[in-house]
Amino acid sequence: MPEHHGNDDHLAHLRLLTLKQVRAITSYSANHIYRRMRAGTFPQSVRIGPNSVRWTQHSIEEWLADQEKKTRDEKDRDDEDRSH
Repeated sequence: MPEHHGNDDHLAHLRLLTLKQVRAITSYSANHIYRRMRAGTFPQSVRIGPNSVRWTQHSIEEWLADQEKKTRDEKDRDDEDRSH
């Protein structure tokens, strides 16, 4: 069995997620995911076959981190606006 050292996942950029997994992570419907991809506001999928696409775990994790940062920044701006 391979040894795993905490969150040091140096293969995350290679791990591929299915649409079902991405839906579970984001709570988005398939239509919403594809709509956001077309709008350029969601990571692009990788075609792995004629009828199969996947997303890299790394791209989804980066997108989530960016969404969390945007949410924090908006909250900070709202808090600052209320204090003036």
